[in-house]
Amino acid sequence: MNKLIVFLDSNEYKRCGHNFKSTPMKKLVELTQKGIIKIISTNVVVSEVSQHIEDDVDTFASEQKKLAHDAGAIRNIPEMAVFVNKIDIEEIKRKAKQAFQDFLHDTECEVLTSKEIDADALLDDYFNKRLPFERNVRKGDEFKDAFIVYTLRKYSIDFEQCVHVVSSDKGFCGALEGNDKFRVYQRSEELFTYITMVAEEIPQANVISVHDYINDNQDLIDELIADAINGTSIYVDEEYNEGNIVSAEISFKKTNQL
Repeated sequence: MNKLIVFLDSNEYKRCGHNFKSTPMKKLVELTQKGIIKIISTNVVVSEVSQHIEDDVDTFASEQKKLAHDAGAIRNIPEMAVFVNKIDIEEIKRKAKQAFQDFLHDTECEVLTSKEIDADALLDDYFNKRLPFERNVRKGDEFKDAFIVYTLRKYSIDFEQCVHVVSSDKGFCGALEGNDKFRVYQRSEELFTYITMVAEEIPQANVISVHDYINDNQDLIDELIADAINGTSIYVDEEYNEGNIVSAEISFKKTNQL
Protein backbone atom coordinates (compact mmCIF):
# COMPACT_ATOMS: atom_id res chain seq x y z
CA MET A 1 0.00 0.00 0.00
CA ASN A 2 1.02 3.63 -0.39
CA LYS A 3 2.56 5.34 2.61
CA LEU A 4 0.05 6.89 4.98
CA ILE A 5 0.76 10.57 5.66
CA VAL A 6 0.63 11.04 9.45
CA PHE A 7 0.54 14.28 11.44
CA LEU A 8 0.95 14.31 15.23
CA ASP A 9 -0.51 17.26 17.12
CA SER A 10 1.49 18.58 20.08
CA ASN A 11 -1.05 17.10 22.53
CA GLU A 12 -0.15 13.58 21.34
CA TYR A 13 3.50 14.16 22.15
CA LYS A 14 2.38 15.49 25.53
CA ARG A 15 0.11 12.46 26.15
CA CYS A 16 3.17 10.26 25.68
CA GLY A 17 5.04 12.38 28.22
CA HIS A 18 7.48 13.60 25.56
CA ASN A 19 9.07 10.20 26.14
CA PHE A 20 10.45 9.06 22.82
CA LYS A 21 11.18 5.64 24.25
CA SER A 22 7.48 5.11 24.99
CA THR A 23 5.64 2.38 23.09
CA PRO A 24 3.66 4.71 20.77
CA MET A 25 6.74 6.75 19.83
CA LYS A 26 8.83 3.64 19.14
CA LYS A 27 5.99 2.17 17.07
CA LEU A 28 5.86 5.33 14.94
CA VAL A 29 9.59 5.06 14.26
CA GLU A 30 9.16 1.38 13.35
CA LEU A 31 6.28 2.06 10.95
CA THR A 32 8.27 4.84 9.30
CA GLN A 33 11.34 2.69 8.83
CA LYS A 34 9.18 -0.08 7.34
CA GLY A 35 7.88 2.41 4.78
CA ILE A 36 4.28 2.16 5.99
CA ILE A 37 3.86 5.77 7.11
CA LYS A 38 5.41 9.16 6.41
CA ILE A 39 5.33 11.63 9.30
CA ILE A 40 4.86 15.32 8.68
CA SER A 41 4.82 18.20 11.15
CA THR A 42 4.80 22.00 11.09
CA ASN A 43 7.22 24.58 12.39
CA VAL A 44 4.51 25.62 14.86
CA VAL A 45 4.24 22.13 16.36
CA VAL A 46 8.01 21.63 16.52
CA SER A 47 8.41 24.91 18.40
CA GLU A 48 5.51 24.11 20.71
CA VAL A 49 6.76 20.63 21.58
CA SER A 50 10.23 22.01 22.24
CA GLN A 51 8.73 24.56 24.62
CA HIS A 52 6.67 21.90 26.37
CA ILE A 53 9.82 19.83 26.87
CA GLU A 54 11.53 22.82 28.50
CA ASP A 55 8.47 23.24 30.73
CA ASP A 56 8.73 19.57 31.74
CA VAL A 57 12.35 20.07 32.76
CA ASP A 58 11.49 23.21 34.73
CA THR A 59 8.75 21.33 36.59
CA PHE A 60 11.08 18.42 37.31
CA ALA A 61 13.85 20.76 38.51
CA SER A 62 11.45 22.53 40.86
CA GLU A 63 10.26 19.24 42.36
CA GLN A 64 13.82 17.93 42.57
CA LYS A 65 14.89 21.07 44.43
CA LYS A 66 12.14 20.52 47.01
CA LEU A 67 13.15 16.87 47.32
CA ALA A 68 16.80 17.80 47.84
CA HIS A 69 15.86 20.41 50.44
CA ASP A 70 14.07 17.79 52.52
CA ALA A 71 16.57 14.99 51.88
CA GLY A 72 18.14 15.11 55.36
CA ALA A 73 19.75 11.78 56.23
CA ILE A 74 19.21 10.57 52.67
CA ARG A 75 22.27 12.61 51.71
CA ASN A 76 24.39 10.07 53.59
CA ILE A 77 23.52 7.43 51.01
CA PRO A 78 25.82 7.66 47.94
CA GLU A 79 23.32 5.91 45.67
CA MET A 80 20.81 8.73 46.29
CA ALA A 81 23.16 11.51 45.20
CA VAL A 82 21.55 11.69 41.76
CA PHE A 83 18.26 12.66 43.40
CA VAL A 84 19.55 15.29 45.83
CA ASN A 85 22.56 16.95 44.13
CA LYS A 86 22.12 20.18 42.19
CA ILE A 87 21.37 19.58 38.52
CA ASP A 88 22.37 21.50 35.39
CA ILE A 89 18.94 22.54 34.15
CA GLU A 90 20.11 23.97 30.81
CA GLU A 91 22.09 20.84 30.00
CA ILE A 92 19.10 18.65 30.81
CA LYS A 93 16.89 20.82 28.57
CA ARG A 94 19.41 20.48 25.75
CA LYS A 95 19.49 16.68 26.04
CA ALA A 96 15.70 16.41 26.38
CA LYS A 97 15.12 18.52 23.26
CA GLN A 98 17.79 16.56 21.41
CA ALA A 99 15.74 13.40 22.00
CA PHE A 100 12.89 15.12 20.15
CA GLN A 101 15.20 16.09 17.29
CA ASP A 102 16.45 12.49 17.15
CA PHE A 103 12.85 11.32 16.82
CA LEU A 104 12.25 13.74 13.94
CA HIS A 105 15.45 12.51 12.30
CA ASP A 106 14.72 8.81 12.81
CA THR A 107 11.26 9.21 11.29
CA GLU A 108 12.58 11.44 8.48
CA CYS A 109 9.84 13.86 9.48
CA GLU A 110 9.03 16.58 6.95
CA VAL A 111 8.51 19.89 8.78
CA LEU A 112 6.15 22.21 6.89
CA THR A 113 6.31 25.98 7.15
CA SER A 114 3.38 28.37 7.36
CA LYS A 115 4.78 30.94 4.94
CA GLU A 116 2.25 30.53 2.13
CA ILE A 117 -1.05 30.27 4.02
CA ASP A 118 -3.92 32.58 3.08
CA ALA A 119 -3.84 35.25 5.80
CA ASP A 120 -7.06 36.90 4.58
CA ALA A 121 -8.98 33.61 4.76
CA LEU A 122 -7.55 32.97 8.22
CA LEU A 123 -8.70 36.36 9.49
CA ASP A 124 -12.13 35.80 7.92
CA ASP A 125 -12.42 32.54 9.89
CA TYR A 126 -11.36 34.39 13.04
CA PHE A 127 -13.95 37.15 12.75
CA ASN A 128 -16.68 34.68 11.85
CA LYS A 129 -15.67 32.31 14.68
CA ARG A 130 -15.20 29.30 12.44
CA LEU A 131 -13.25 26.40 13.94
CA PRO A 132 -10.55 26.29 15.20
CA PHE A 133 -11.55 29.75 16.41
CA GLU A 134 -13.88 29.44 19.37
CA ARG A 135 -15.29 31.65 22.05
CA ASN A 136 -13.69 31.56 25.51
CA VAL A 137 -10.43 30.15 24.16
CA ARG A 138 -7.06 31.90 24.38
CA LYS A 139 -6.41 33.72 21.10
CA GLY A 140 -2.79 32.53 21.03
CA ASP A 141 -3.93 28.91 21.04
CA GLU A 142 -6.58 29.60 18.41
CA PHE A 143 -4.17 31.24 15.98
CA LYS A 144 -1.58 28.52 16.58
CA ASP A 145 -4.12 25.85 15.64
CA ALA A 146 -5.33 27.90 12.67
CA PHE A 147 -1.81 28.14 11.24
CA ILE A 148 -1.45 24.36 11.57
CA VAL A 149 -4.86 23.67 9.99
CA TYR A 150 -4.19 25.96 7.03
CA THR A 151 -0.72 24.46 6.52
CA LEU A 152 -2.13 20.92 6.51
CA ARG A 153 -4.96 21.87 4.16
CA LYS A 154 -2.49 23.33 1.69
CA TYR A 155 -0.31 20.22 1.90
CA SER A 156 -3.26 17.90 1.29
CA ILE A 157 -4.33 19.93 -1.76
CA ASP A 158 -0.86 20.42 -3.23
CA PHE A 159 0.06 16.74 -2.96
CA GLU A 160 -3.47 15.31 -3.31
CA GLN A 161 -2.96 13.29 -0.15
CA CYS A 162 -5.18 12.21 2.73
CA VAL A 163 -3.54 13.25 6.00
CA HIS A 164 -4.03 11.03 9.05
CA VAL A 165 -4.16 13.39 12.04
CA VAL A 166 -3.56 12.29 15.63
CA SER A 167 -5.05 14.91 17.96
CA SER A 168 -7.41 15.14 20.94
CA ASP A 169 -8.02 18.89 20.50
CA LYS A 170 -11.75 19.25 19.78
CA GLY A 171 -11.50 22.68 18.17
CA PHE A 172 -8.56 21.66 16.02
CA CYS A 173 -10.24 18.41 14.93
CA GLY A 174 -13.52 20.25 14.35
CA ALA A 175 -11.80 22.45 11.79
CA LEU A 176 -10.98 19.31 9.76
CA GLU A 177 -14.39 17.67 10.15
CA GLY A 178 -16.20 16.95 6.89
CA ASN A 179 -13.01 17.23 4.82
CA ASP A 180 -12.31 13.92 3.07
CA LYS A 181 -8.63 14.84 2.87
CA PHE A 182 -8.30 14.16 6.60
CA ARG A 183 -8.84 11.20 8.88
CA VAL A 184 -8.66 11.98 12.61
CA TYR A 185 -7.63 9.77 15.53
CA GLN A 186 -7.74 10.67 19.21
CA ARG A 187 -4.51 8.81 19.95
CA SER A 188 -1.75 6.90 18.18
CA GLU A 189 -3.17 3.51 19.18
CA GLU A 190 -6.28 4.20 17.06
CA LEU A 191 -4.01 4.91 14.09
CA PHE A 192 -2.15 1.63 14.68
CA THR A 193 -5.44 -0.28 14.69
CA TYR A 194 -6.39 1.31 11.36
CA ILE A 195 -2.97 0.48 9.88
CA THR A 196 -3.32 -3.14 10.99
CA MET A 197 -6.68 -3.34 9.25
CA VAL A 198 -5.47 -1.70 6.03
CA ALA A 199 -2.01 -3.30 5.88
CA GLU A 200 -2.87 -6.79 7.07
CA GLU A 201 -6.54 -7.71 7.37
CA ILE A 202 -7.90 -6.12 4.17
CA PRO A 203 -5.03 -7.33 1.91
CA GLN A 204 -5.36 -10.83 3.35
CA ALA A 205 -9.08 -10.78 2.63
CA ASN A 206 -8.32 -9.59 -0.91
CA VAL A 207 -5.87 -12.47 -1.40
CA ILE A 208 -8.53 -14.96 -0.36
CA SER A 209 -11.07 -13.36 -2.70
CA VAL A 210 -8.69 -13.42 -5.67
CA HIS A 211 -7.71 -17.05 -5.09
CA ASP A 212 -11.38 -18.02 -4.78
CA TYR A 213 -12.13 -16.22 -8.05
CA ILE A 214 -9.26 -17.99 -9.84
CA ASN A 215 -10.35 -21.39 -8.56
CA ASP A 216 -13.97 -20.76 -9.54
CA ASN A 217 -13.16 -19.49 -13.04
CA GLN A 218 -10.38 -21.77 -14.31
CA ASP A 219 -11.89 -22.34 -17.76
CA LEU A 220 -12.66 -18.66 -18.35
CA ILE A 221 -9.14 -17.59 -17.33
CA ASP A 222 -7.58 -20.25 -19.59
CA GLU A 223 -9.70 -19.00 -22.50
CA LEU A 224 -8.73 -15.35 -21.90
CA ILE A 225 -5.02 -16.18 -21.73
CA ALA A 226 -5.22 -18.32 -24.86
CA ASP A 227 -7.03 -15.52 -26.74
CA ALA A 228 -4.35 -13.05 -25.67
CA ILE A 229 -1.59 -15.37 -26.90
CA ASN A 230 -3.37 -16.06 -30.18
CA GLY A 231 -3.70 -12.34 -30.81
CA THR A 232 0.02 -11.61 -30.57
CA SER A 233 2.66 -11.41 -33.26
CA ILE A 234 5.92 -13.40 -33.34
CA TYR A 235 9.40 -12.01 -32.63
CA VAL A 236 12.25 -14.40 -33.36
CA ASP A 237 16.01 -13.79 -33.72
CA GLU A 238 15.69 -9.99 -33.96
CA GLU A 239 13.20 -10.26 -36.81
CA TYR A 240 9.55 -9.28 -36.64
CA ASN A 241 7.02 -11.30 -38.65
CA GLU A 242 3.27 -11.39 -38.82
CA GLY A 243 1.99 -14.87 -38.20
CA ASN A 244 -0.75 -16.94 -36.67
CA ILE A 245 -0.55 -19.09 -33.57
CA VAL A 246 -2.39 -22.31 -34.29
CA SER A 247 -3.17 -23.23 -30.69
CA ALA A 248 -2.29 -22.40 -27.09
CA GLU A 249 -2.60 -24.56 -24.03
CA ILE A 250 -2.40 -23.24 -20.45
CA SER A 251 -0.91 -25.91 -18.21
CA PHE A 252 0.08 -23.92 -15.10
CA LYS A 253 -0.91 -20.65 -13.40
CA LYS A 254 0.71 -19.13 -10.34
CA THR A 255 -0.03 -15.95 -8.36
CA ASN A 256 3.27 -14.60 -7.12
CA GLN A 257 2.18 -11.47 -5.22
CA LEU A 258 -1.07 -9.64 -4.45
